[in-house]
Amino acid sequence: ILTNHIYNLMETEQNMKRVYLPRNAGDDEPRSFVFVSNNIKTNGDKLMILIHGSGAVRAGQWAR
Repeated sequence: ILTNHIYNLMETEQNMKRVYLPRNAGDDEPRSFVFVSNNIKTNGDKLMILIHGSGAVRAGQWAR
């Protein structure tokens, strides 16, 4: 529940977008997602990447 709440905050309050990778993965293939800013294609000055690992702490969480 906490993870979904944090994801929702990142999408609504930080205007980040969930992008699934690889984009062309089928339903039976492994995939994951990263969060990107809505202006990723127009803001060439800054880049921040939030990628969660394979453990329990997910993107946007610094500790549990």
